[in-house]
Amino acid sequence: MKVAKTRKIQTNKTNYMSEEAFADLKEAMEGALAFERGERSRDLKVTRIQAPRPPKAMSPKDIALFLGCGVG
Repeated sequence: MKVAKTRKIQTNKTNYMSEEAFADLKEAMEGALAFERGERSRDLKVTRIQAPRPPKAMSPKDIALFLGCGVG
């Protein structure tokens, strides 16, 4: 007679997100979706920052000098 294997059920909750953290995540995602749909825009704070300028183009020789490598 063949014995049926029983599956172990994981009961350790430490591997899962807490209920409070999940509720916060769910609320944030619902707010983001509402914003994208145009349903919420007045009660959200948006901070705009100026992006930094792109880096100056460097030649391979300049890069080697910057890194302290000898060229040649």
